[in-house]
Amino acid sequence: VKLLHLKTEGFGPLRGEWSFAGDKVNVLVDDNERGKSSLLAAVAAALYGLEDDRRSHRVLTPLERWRPWNGGAYRVELELEVLS
Repeated sequence: VKLLHLKTEGFGPLRGEWSFAGDKVNVLVDDNERGKSSLLAAVAAALYGLEDDRRSHRVLTPLERWRPWNGGAYRVELELEVLS
């Protein structure tokens, strides 16, 4: 599976669109606190969902950690290419 495009309107601090070259290796490089981990978490959440873990020893559940900063609904769209 290749990730070609990601669009988010509600996932933690992320809002916007990103495109990835399907025929190349893509590397995320930027300064600290610029959203690299958030971007990867958004891809994982879009593919597998967010766990609403209610164990008492956790500070934040994944669902709480990635709550949209703008107060809106969670929204992540992926465009994938499935290789056969």
